[in-house]
Amino acid sequence: MPLRVTELRRHPVTSLGGESVNRLRLSGGRVAGDRALAIVTADTADTADTGRVLTARHVPQLREASARWLTCLAEITLPGGEKVRSDDPAASAVLSDWLGRAVRLAHPTGGPLAVEFGEAPVHLVSEGSLRAARRWHREGDRSTSWLRPNIVVAAGDDRQAENVQAENMQVENGKAGIGQVENVLIGHQVALGEALIDITGPSRPSSGNATAFGVHARITRAGWVSVGDSLNVLPVNRPVLIADGV
Repeated sequence: MPLRVTELRRHPVTSLGGESVNRLRLSGGRVAGDRALAIVTADTADTADTGRVLTARHVPQLREASARWLTCLAEITLPGGEKVRSDDPAASAVLSDWLGRAVRLAHPTGGPLAVEFGEAPVHLVSEGSLRAARRWHREGDRSTSWLRPNIVVAAGDDRQAENVQAENMQVENGKAGIGQVENVLIGHQVALGEALIDITGPSRPSSGNATAFGVHARITRAGWVSVGDSLNVLPVNRPVLIADGV
């Protein structure tokens, strides 16, 4: 049974909650609007252009806020419902007051985030993996918040078929874990909507969890991906396609 896209997610600010969307643009080597900004420590002397990126692993409070992408800027919603846009001159003060430390918004163009996501910025996960994450993680239904996938796929509407397939695949080549059908895609090029992506490897464990879920991919052809698009695996011996403008 072919895999289809069941959900698309974008996370405009690193470690904050994101948004579900009907379609995503893969271009410029990344998911448009995804992890476009990060909250960094402010330089009180105003002599540096960059600061230390704050992540939920070290600042769990970040998980309490969320963000959505508005074409070229992020709108952040704080736990109490207060909203602030990234282009608001008061954004740094609002975020600093919330976190109890001097911070500002910045584009994460270097450091740990670039190393982790720069070459393979697309995170793809199956619904089976999300269900497995809920079973494995101590926070139950909240477990998928730390995964922050971009593309969620499932075997049509037949979840039972997906689970059976996952059980059969979980030890194949030592790649797939419980429920992780997507791991057999590693090393393949996949067509999704208008885009092509290369599945480069499994996701890394994060937020103190020993188990990772999903796979990461790099973009080899720019394009739109929509909910409902089918996932088509290209032949292994195909030439790698690198499109202009990716």
